[in-house]
Amino acid sequence: MNLALSSSKILFSLTAVSFITLISVWILEHFYSLTPCELCVYQRIPYLLIFFISGITAIGSRNQIARRLICAISSILFLATASIGFYHLGAENSWWLTACSTGSGQTFSLDSVQSAISGNYQPACNEIQMKVFGISLAGYNVILGLTLASIFAFFSMRTVYWLNLNEQINE
Repeated sequence: MNLALSSSKILFSLTAVSFITLISVWILEHFYSLTPCELCVYQRIPYLLIFFISGITAIGSRNQIARRLICAISSILFLATASIGFYHLGAENSWWLTACSTGSGQTFSLDSVQSAISGNYQPACNEIQMKVFGISLAGYNVILGLTLASIFAFFSMRTVYWLNLNEQINE
């Protein structure tokens, strides 16, 4: 039984992880009524980019250099979402203030009154809406992002995963 990972499996796993993460936060938002703050929305952007670029490359490209490059870019995007998550975690724990934090010097404006009247509530970035085992969702995003960045950086640097199937069989 051959347990070797191929570039197709790596790209499929990138697509699947991103899809599962995006579906999970969508479920939390729509079925558990957790309204995302501004930083929560920013943390989703790298997952969305990874989903599209890895999915398109997995389906449309047999070029191993392009596939390896997508894996490396995805690793950088996972670092980006982990960085945004860490910044968000800092806002939640009052390590620093952000523009979307309560008490960050926001002034009274007509826009804030209109959004309050219309019911378009967007929570402040320092309000923790959900904790699981004492860790906020931003904390889990840091853990997930760093873990996935490490895994896919490893895969992108290892030549054995990017060889043609015929070359893998002959080894």
